[in-house]
Amino acid sequence: MQSTLCRMLATLIVVATLTTACDERGTYPGSLVLEFRRFSVSDTEAAIGDPITVSWSYRNDTDLRRQRVKLLRLGVGGIEVEEIPIARTARQFTFDFAGPVTVVVVGRDRLRREVDAAADVRLDQSFHFRAAGVRVHDPRFPRLGQPRIPDGTIIDVRRVPPPRFSSGPFDIDFTSFFGIYEMPPEDGVIDALLEVADTMPTDASFFARSFDTREDASPPFRFTIGSAMPFLDAGFLGGEGAQFFGGPVHADAVVFAGKIAYDGEDRRDRKSGQRFRTRIVSYEPIFAAVDLRSDDAGNFFVADLHLGNSVQGLVVSAYHGANLGRHVGSYDFPSYAIAGLGDVGEISGNIKGSRVAFGVTPRGTSTPVTSVVDGLELDGAYVDVDAIDWRVQFLPDTNLTGLQ
Repeated sequence: MQSTLCRMLATLIVVATLTTACDERGTYPGSLVLEFRRFSVSDTEAAIGDPITVSWSYRNDTDLRRQRVKLLRLGVGGIEVEEIPIARTARQFTFDFAGPVTVVVVGRDRLRREVDAAADVRLDQSFHFRAAGVRVHDPRFPRLGQPRIPDGTIIDVRRVPPPRFSSGPFDIDFTSFFGIYEMPPEDGVIDALLEVADTMPTDASFFARSFDTREDASPPFRFTIGSAMPFLDAGFLGGEGAQFFGGPVHADAVVFAGKIAYDGEDRRDRKSGQRFRTRIVSYEPIFAAVDLRSDDAGNFFVADLHLGNSVQGLVVSAYHGANLGRHVGSYDFPSYAIAGLGDVGEISGNIKGSRVAFGVTPRGTSTPVTSVVDGLELDGAYVDVDAIDWRVQFLPDTNLTGLQ
């Protein structure tokens, strides 16, 4: 498989296997004296090999004792970290772009407490996968990179309360994405992933599902990854997908996206206008997936929609699970173009007004999480998404080497 796909899948596979062992910790609550005044990158989108310069400044920089740059990428060991010590007086750093990356600067004060700032640099391309207006009803479940609510003035880092995250809307701009379609005759398996079938079994849906509401299950939420074309859920077959009842049991296409998500205080660089995050709690791989099933006319129906955090082991879905009040939302049939079967094409689509959920009982308690949905208190962790929009490459399941 092409290296970008291999890196992303390998990352998520490893993280899924090791669950909570593979996140990268941020500096929260961090230094009481250092604060980022500015933080920006020369380009938020770049071609391979382009030079990228990150610039920053601090408040109270006389308290700065040392600093370093971290480049975070999805890789075979989870989140791969390239760490570069830099001079205490430096306020710029330049590196060559090698693919989607989260750029982090970390400063340390004289008491060895640190503060970080981070921003993404994406590959410059026409393809994309975005989720806009994401609202997580309980910001703990799932963690999708929600903005953190500032704590105000901290007097003693030993008495900082647990971080609080916003329940307001935010956007997710995924950095890696692709679509896969089933080559006839349908066998319900992504054939190009058979080489990793020992890790991604062929009897479990691609990419992953949660199967237990308990966070203290093993692994958490009984998170299961697979290489089967997604199984069609009974909720879909009993509703919008009724025409497929008694027929196919698998989706015949899937669109997948991933990125490194990080929480933290949301800031705007006054000079460049760019947004960045600071005082981050953690960096974690997250993903989205849209399961698709075509009818006899070649129209694709959205068979399920998923958002997940691989470290947390939690996947919230529109059909999978047993939560009330969920829905895929409204959409036009996704459009696709393929010169011929077996060729690499592209697929685009959009979904509006989605609601996904999964039951959650947090670790150490027997009390399930509840969400107020349309005025009703319902069991489960719910996420509303105003709009999902994608245009990605569309690859045959037998050969994924065409991914750019």
